[in-house]
Amino acid sequence: MMSRKIVSRLSACAITLLLMLTSACVTAETLKVKPGVEGTARSNYYQAMVELKGANYIQANTLFTLVARSPSYVKYGALAQLRLADVLFMQGRYRAAIVKYSAFIAQHPSNPNMPYARFRAAQGYYEQLPSDLFILPPAHEGDQTLTHEARRELARFLRDFPISRFASTAEKMLDETEHMLCRHELYVADFYEKRDKPEAVAWRLKGAIDTYPKCALTKENVLRLGESYAKGGNPADAAAAYALYLEKFPQGAERARLEEKLRQLKEKLAPKAPPKSSD
Repeated sequence: MMSRKIVSRLSACAITLLLMLTSACVTAETLKVKPGVEGTARSNYYQAMVELKGANYIQANTLFTLVARSPSYVKYGALAQLRLADVLFMQGRYRAAIVKYSAFIAQHPSNPNMPYARFRAAQGYYEQLPSDLFILPPAHEGDQTLTHEARRELARFLRDFPISRFASTAEKMLDETEHMLCRHELYVADFYEKRDKPEAVAWRLKGAIDTYPKCALTKENVLRLGESYAKGGNPADAAAAYALYLEKFPQGAERARLEEKLRQLKEKLAPKAPPKSSD
């Protein structure tokens, strides 16, 4: 699994490249300001891009705000609205940036920059996730509301734009959020196991395995699921868990023991034949 720091670095490189490509026309040509509203907006927009690339956020924000007020027929107005969100994002003001990206998305549904805006909005949630490198207790032990939001938005982005240039980075971010949510479910299962609550342990394990199989579907977790069901007095569910173990891990070390347990459970769960009449 790729760390959040590496994923963020990859994303930052991709976004910087995009901004460079977007502003690649900042040459002598841009100094030839065309007359009228369109020409003024174009000149201000490209000057704002220069300020943004130079991390001069106050100046960039001022110029983009001016361009964003252009009449609707001026194409640079919509672009400036998007760049205002970028200014906030690049300052680490992710919540405010998400609001700006969301406004752009709502106001310009057919704009060709929609995939970029959707990706950056989703990334805004991801960038707010805590890292285990800097906090105690570990991030997966805390509240996961923001992680669920990041997962939801990244999944929606990949559903709607599966071949976007940002898809591969979004997939890495989604994997990281799902891994954190998986670890949280397993952490809570441990919590309940220490308090001898097998039903709660089984509920958490089942949820983790069903929702985050890449992380939670392991021999240890499936075996633990079956044992928790059995301990909690749910033989049918225990049998299903043992059958899952045998299906997914046919060479597992517990195979022989679980085959015997499964046989016994099936006999126990089999319907009893009615007693024969004495007539």
